[in-house]
Amino acid sequence: MDKQFKGFGLTISHVSALSGGLTNACLKVEAKEGSFVWRPISLQAKILGADRTKEHEILQALSDESFSPNVYGSNEEGLLVEWFEGEVIALDKAQDVAVDLLCSVHQISLDKLSEQIKNKPMSLKD
Repeated sequence: MDKQFKGFGLTISHVSALSGGLTNACLKVEAKEGSFVWRPISLQAKILGADRTKEHEILQALSDESFSPNVYGSNEEGLLVEWFEGEVIALDKAQDVAVDLLCSVHQISLDKLSEQIKNKPMSLKD
């Protein structure tokens, strides 16, 4: 695991697997500098169409939004983003939260994104 975090300048105290998600391959990284989520460029991610380069660009464009994690760094092995503390939302409350979040997302300007990401299927715009 040290190889994945080389170059990020982190003093790591603990790394643990996160369950769920599209690829089920992300890790929580706890360090002196803060807590992060490691989003690897894994075989599962590639098969499922996750593109960490595009994800990085989208997250950078969303950096002023309260619901978007900040990007701490990236390399050829993955993307390191800010960890948000919180709790898993109860299913009966998820719909209201999801609707509010989707409304917020659809009001965001796409000006900061490249033409490729704005216009390609499965882009933030779609």
